[in-house]
Amino acid sequence: MSDRGPYVSLTAPGVHIQGMTLARQRAHSDGSSAAAALTSGAIALVWSKYPQLTNRQVVARVLATARDLGTPGKDDLYGYGGIRPYQAITTDVSANAPNPVFDQLATAATSGASDPAATTAIRPGTSSEASTGTSSTALLLVVAAAGVGFLVLVTVIVGRSRRDQRVGSPGSAAGR
Repeated sequence: MSDRGPYVSLTAPGVHIQGMTLARQRAHSDGSSAAAALTSGAIALVWSKYPQLTNRQVVARVLATARDLGTPGKDDLYGYGGIRPYQAITTDVSANAPNPVFDQLATAATSGASDPAATTAIRPGTSSEASTGTSSTALLLVVAAAGVGFLVLVTVIVGRSRRDQRVGSPGSAAGR
């Protein structure tokens, strides 16, 4: 675990994640950067399967399908649990599923707190209708930016790999 505290909402694998170096060699990555890429990929999968969902509903779906780890309920080590992308896109989740992450952000915004992590954690099963506003928009923008960044990185790596295969192929002018 690279991060722990009341601000942790979800856990994703971040140890020994397979990837590639700039020299196109297989390598492993550790830490929250690898976990963030996996999480943004899972969010993108959910949104591609359910494009009609709001950002609040996407997060609620991911939280509802997370595997509870550690002590029951939310904790500082695992948040609400480990992300499970397959379950997030295949499990029947109510459109009104609880979303304690957005509820906590809305509570912080309405109370004027500058640090949402400093507010009391809200347990799954509670709800607040004050779920829209700048906090949810900011979260959406962060998730979208992370997803776009991940897709750009994958596109660049695949494009370079294909270009290098064409340039070095036996039938090309460079390969003669």
